[in-house]
Amino acid sequence: MTASGLRDIASAGGNGIVDACQYSASDLRYIAEAGKKKEAKLSIKNAKKLSTSDCRYIALENPGNVEFDFSE
Repeated sequence: MTASGLRDIASAGGNGIVDACQYSASDLRYIAEAGKKKEAKLSIKNAKKLSTSDCRYIALENPGNVEFDFSE
């Protein structure tokens, strides 16, 4: 699935689980932002690949609706 496709899904209110290894931090920010109006939730697996700053900026795009999985 492309980042553009995920943005379309999020903007329609769809929740999603993505792997941080497959998308850039900027893609993840845009996906999170697309779901803000509909409060779509975004779960990011393999989040340890991202920097603290990346995580912060992604979370700011859709506060309370982004989950980071650092366990893998």
